[in-house]
Amino acid sequence: MKKKKRSIRRASAVIAFILLTSIAFLSAVFTLEMIDSQIYRNSQKETAADFQEQIGSCLAAEIFSDFVNYDIEDARSCAYSLADETNFNFYVFKKSVDTSVERICTIENGNLASVIPEYMAIVGNYDSYCYPGITIDVLNSPEQIFTEVEEQDANLSRGDIYAVAFFPLGDLTYHDDLYFKMKYIDFAYKTRYAIFAVLAVSTIGAVILLVTLVRTAGKKDEEGRIQRSFIDKIPLELYGLMLYIVAACVAGFFGNIWGFYGTDIGSFAAIVILAVLTATLLLVFLMSCSVRHKTKTLWRNTLLCRFVKWLKQALSYIKKHMPFIYKGVVIALGITFIEFIGVLMLEDSYNWEWIFLVFLVEKAALFLIFCIILANLNQLKQGGEKIAEGDYDYQMDTSHMRGEFKNYAEHLNQIGSGMQTALDERMKSEHFKTELITNVSHDIKTPLTSIINYVDLLTKEDVENPKVQEYLEVLTRQSARLKKLIEDLIEASKASSGVLKVNWEKCVPEVLLTQAAGEYEERLQAKNLELVIHHPEEELSVLADGRHLWRVFDNLLNNIYKYAQPGTRVYLDLEQDERNVSIVFRNISKSPLHMTGEELQERFVRGDSSRNTEGSGLGLSIAQSLTELMHGSFHLLVDGDFFKVTLTFPRNTENA
Repeated sequence: MKKKKRSIRRASAVIAFILLTSIAFLSAVFTLEMIDSQIYRNSQKETAADFQEQIGSCLAAEIFSDFVNYDIEDARSCAYSLADETNFNFYVFKKSVDTSVERICTIENGNLASVIPEYMAIVGNYDSYCYPGITIDVLNSPEQIFTEVEEQDANLSRGDIYAVAFFPLGDLTYHDDLYFKMKYIDFAYKTRYAIFAVLAVSTIGAVILLVTLVRTAGKKDEEGRIQRSFIDKIPLELYGLMLYIVAACVAGFFGNIWGFYGTDIGSFAAIVILAVLTATLLLVFLMSCSVRHKTKTLWRNTLLCRFVKWLKQALSYIKKHMPFIYKGVVIALGITFIEFIGVLMLEDSYNWEWIFLVFLVEKAALFLIFCIILANLNQLKQGGEKIAEGDYDYQMDTSHMRGEFKNYAEHLNQIGSGMQTALDERMKSEHFKTELITNVSHDIKTPLTSIINYVDLLTKEDVENPKVQEYLEVLTRQSARLKKLIEDLIEASKASSGVLKVNWEKCVPEVLLTQAAGEYEERLQAKNLELVIHHPEEELSVLADGRHLWRVFDNLLNNIYKYAQPGTRVYLDLEQDERNVSIVFRNISKSPLHMTGEELQERFVRGDSSRNTEGSGLGLSIAQSLTELMHGSFHLLVDGDFFKVTLTFPRNTENA
């Protein structure tokens, strides 16, 4: 209910403001018009005579033009259509060369005024001339018009001469321009002093309402916050431009309709409409500015503000992403400007010694700055090389650096410290995992040994129950498997942590590979796997630990034995280049491998996702760790069911 009353009050205030502003606007326009019409200086009779003369002379001039340019009959027709039913009587006279004056047209609309002041006649050949002082007597003796005119201008005696005399009627019978002008003059003289009071009261009331409406502008929501309308979201410059265009159109239209022709009913109605429109536009604009001020968007919601923000962002982007170029260009322009001034000053031959001294000082300063920049760049280069080499503890001395060089040096120092911290944390985590696995494996291995021993004792007993014998076989098999898993865990932990000792010796991969293949040959044949070995004729050797290298071969062949597709070939290739020796294991898996080589190399990951085969998932991880422990590389390639492992070791250059 309160909101409804508030809305009604605001609407009433808006209507009252528009009305008062329109009244003030019309009062001001009316006052200016009265001042321009000399109403405050002349009597009403004098003002009326001026308007009668203005309106009558305009009509008479048009009638004169018709008789000069057309024949008499057409001119009469035009004159009747123009001057008929007006509050004037018009008389047209013609004087030919050496002929008497004759009246060729009479337009009488009524009785003349009882007291006829002196009026004008329009006289001339082709150019019209206005001659005042023409009275009603010219109707009886029109020759006096031409006699007086010819005495003043001898050129008028050549050719036909026309004269149009006009007189106002005594009673304003017709509603023409003279009628409305006389009504306007009568109203103006009656209200010429009261209009000031109307103007003052309406202006004061409009200002009070305007201040009230501007202060209370803006619709509030339930939380009391001002809500912006569609108009309030238009950029202020665009809104101002639209308001200016509308105001210019209003002013132009007002200028066209106002004047001594602007006192008829239609013109007055148009002026009232323009006044209401102007007041409405002014109110809407000021209320919108108030809402923008309250919502703190008066500056933000402008095109200039958006342009300034964009300019700041552009300069900040340039400064952020191209600091050296930005500053270098500014410095170069500054130096160029100084040198340009110096060149201009060289015209004064008396100061060339000072200019040369300044030139030397400038070049010395530039040389010093250039050396400092090169020193800072060299220090940054050394710091970057140290970090790239893995010396993360290296810290550059930034005490002698300035500006962006110092910032970059501090960033490099922070990068090195951060990488060293991350490396320490990673090593600590790896060591903790390895230690945890080793300790847990040892803790499990002790009770497992007891279980194996007791199972072995039970198997030596004479047990007649076949079920118990079956259970003992399962216990024996699974205990051995668990023991193997624990041993693999311990070995994997030691291999990944690097605590295993490496006995470097000359190893011949061909011999070890042939021996390992021989041990698996029968088992591979049992699965119908054909073993194919390729090796070069010359003997190849690497520096490695024979025991660890044998374990790598054993794990890979065991992996092939478990997961290779029966009835396929297994390829073992020994390859070489100038620096390295490569051992390649290739086979076809009996199950599709839906994972990458990196995933297969992780601990406890098995290619047989169904886990139907026995295995711990540590074989490949152990092989990789042992290979890397001997400074070799372990590369695993999986493509569908194709499985390939490549071991690469540095070639032994001390071959016998």
